[in-house]
Amino acid sequence: MVRYFLFLLFLLLIIPAGLRAQAPPTWQQLSSITHVNGARSRITAQDAYDWQTIYVAGEFEGTIQLGGTQLTSAGGVDGFVARWDLFSNSFTWAARFGGVGTEQVADFEVNGTQAYIVGSFRSPTAAFGNQSLALTGTGGKSDGFVVSLDEVDRTPYFAWAQSVQGPEEERLTSIYVNGRLLVVGGEFSSATATLGTFSLTNTGVVGSREGIVALLDDNSVAGSFRWVQAVTGPGDESVTAVTLQPRGLYFAGEFTSSQCLVNNRSLTHSSPGAGRDLFMGAVALSGITITPTWAYAVGGPGDDQASSITVFNGLALTGSFRGQNIRFGPLTLTNTDPSGLTSDAFLVKASDDGVGATFAWALKAGGAGNDRGRRILRSNTLYWVGDFEGIATIGPHRLTSAGATDAFITKVEELGSSAAPAWAQRAGGPGADEACAVLPGFQERFYMGGSATPPAQFSALTLSGSSSAPVGYLAVLFDIPSLRVSITGDTLVCTGSQVQLTAQASPTVQSYRWSTGATTPSITVSQPGVYSVTVTFNSGETRTAQHTVTSAAPVIRVTGDTVLCSGSTGQLQATAAGATAWRWNTGATTATLSMFQPGTYTVTAQFGSGCTRTQQVLVRPASLTITGPDALCAGAPALLTAVAPGATAYRWNTGATTASLPITQPGSYSVEALFPSGCRLTASYQVSVPAARIAGDSVGCAGQPVRLRATQRGATAYLWNTGAADSVLTVSQSGTYSVLVTYGRGCQQSARHLVRILPTLPIL
Repeated sequence: MVRYFLFLLFLLLIIPAGLRAQAPPTWQQLSSITHVNGARSRITAQDAYDWQTIYVAGEFEGTIQLGGTQLTSAGGVDGFVARWDLFSNSFTWAARFGGVGTEQVADFEVNGTQAYIVGSFRSPTAAFGNQSLALTGTGGKSDGFVVSLDEVDRTPYFAWAQSVQGPEEERLTSIYVNGRLLVVGGEFSSATATLGTFSLTNTGVVGSREGIVALLDDNSVAGSFRWVQAVTGPGDESVTAVTLQPRGLYFAGEFTSSQCLVNNRSLTHSSPGAGRDLFMGAVALSGITITPTWAYAVGGPGDDQASSITVFNGLALTGSFRGQNIRFGPLTLTNTDPSGLTSDAFLVKASDDGVGATFAWALKAGGAGNDRGRRILRSNTLYWVGDFEGIATIGPHRLTSAGATDAFITKVEELGSSAAPAWAQRAGGPGADEACAVLPGFQERFYMGGSATPPAQFSALTLSGSSSAPVGYLAVLFDIPSLRVSITGDTLVCTGSQVQLTAQASPTVQSYRWSTGATTPSITVSQPGVYSVTVTFNSGETRTAQHTVTSAAPVIRVTGDTVLCSGSTGQLQATAAGATAWRWNTGATTATLSMFQPGTYTVTAQFGSGCTRTQQVLVRPASLTITGPDALCAGAPALLTAVAPGATAYRWNTGATTASLPITQPGSYSVEALFPSGCRLTASYQVSVPAARIAGDSVGCAGQPVRLRATQRGATAYLWNTGAADSVLTVSQSGTYSVLVTYGRGCQQSARHLVRILPTLPIL
């Protein structure tokens, strides 16, 4: 889709002051398709070439007039595409396509002067200018189509056409273009559907529908399918909305199967048999590599539909739901109709967390009748269109239909983690009216396209004509931007440093006045406090914003592996509220540090206010030892303990998984310790049977006593045959000496030692 942000500054400068001061938006312009001979028409999609040129696409029967071009259907319902000019407020050219059967135009996208249209056709041959597609569906069943249209010297021509083929029902429902890459969504009912050189197999029962999501490359002459994927299940599946970004695509749709397969992931229906649930999917694009990344299911006890998905600081999805409620992760919307027999429209915001969708907020629009969301427009904010019956409540706004269904458009503004409709507007009359498309335009204009049954009111403007047939329309309203002011800048100021505060305001500002007396958009402060700015806009109105700056005493917290095994890799993670930059003593500049050896690591955090803080952490080498008795009497209890600072798990050769191991037998014991980095260390320990021993000389001289020692590790008592009760015995007589050693666990061991005292030799 062509974007308009490059024009906004220029446009704001030339918008009349009176227009800025307008009250809630009203319809300012209305163009419609002229019917000839009882025709009927509807605009189903629209996009823009530039700020003054809009392309519309849709369907018609009979003969219609668009500007100076008259189109006549070849039989049943044909498709058309037309170019509308802002300055002349008229259609400058139009072209039809189709055949003698019925064609459906589902969606439409523009890239430069090239337009791409998707839908389905039932004609035996559908003509798109000089291009044509032959129907492969049997018995009046449809094929899907995607065609490319370009123009030269304001003359349109169809460049190429591709179809989704099969004998049963095939159709394309949605398209999004980014550069020369196209993503399309749809469904097929044939046993096998063909898309260019690709084929998809239906895994459901005969006649069931499977979803399609596919990429096409328009760098070739005819456009070609580059990648296709099916959404499968035993029931019905359909891809109804797609969007495309340079790094990936997102799609959404509906399924009735109790289990369906999306992106090779199984999704479960919340209420099997109750109707359709919704799915969302993401596919990553990197060069020629296409990788499905996640899929997510949402729903409730009733029938749910998805209509449009877009990227807006995340993802925005709209559709409708029946039943008492619908759940989006932790969020629940309750149907305005307590019976759940009618539908409410929904709009939900989600983010891509890499593994699924995380939902931020959800809105509904509804009343006692049937209401549905059709399209989402992302500009500087979100615009939401759809249709409703009776009385519909949209946030604080209340709309009343003039008869059957009326169209609605509402502006949705995000408020932090929530959102609220800023205003809501309706259009329609006693008959059936619908909004199918919405588009931003020149000087705060917004274009809504669809069909209305005359007579229908668009504020003070009337769509007139025969009341028997719907008429395609293009309506324009001006959205007066809300007066907004906010202050950006750091909320922390360190001693001796400064922070800059800047007032952000829109639309055009006349003057600023800060609580400090400054009159510039930005100020520099060095003291904590509450700072405010009052902004005067060109309209003369004022708005005030506040910003609190506190004195910073930031604390750095370092977590991660403080024990590291040899040859392994560990990580440290530094966190500090308000930190804007990091530097480690290794030279790394990220909050997370990978390390390969023990040591002292230092990290310095820098804060936006200019101050820094430093923190150190000691990473020790992993170690493992075992403590316990060296000897143990059989049957006596003892305890071995594995000492491994930082270990997260243990496993002994006995099968035990605690740090301490109770034992009752001598033997060889080993333990393995697991550390957070994933490395493992092993240690062994030998526990022997205690044995009493006597150490000392066996031969002594007369008059020189012999010292005997029976000291044993773990012994608690000694008893010699002499009656002595010490571990050491001094003897001066020859003889056999024995000792009974008692150990702490109650067992006893004895030892004997022979001492011979030599007599004194005579002196010669």
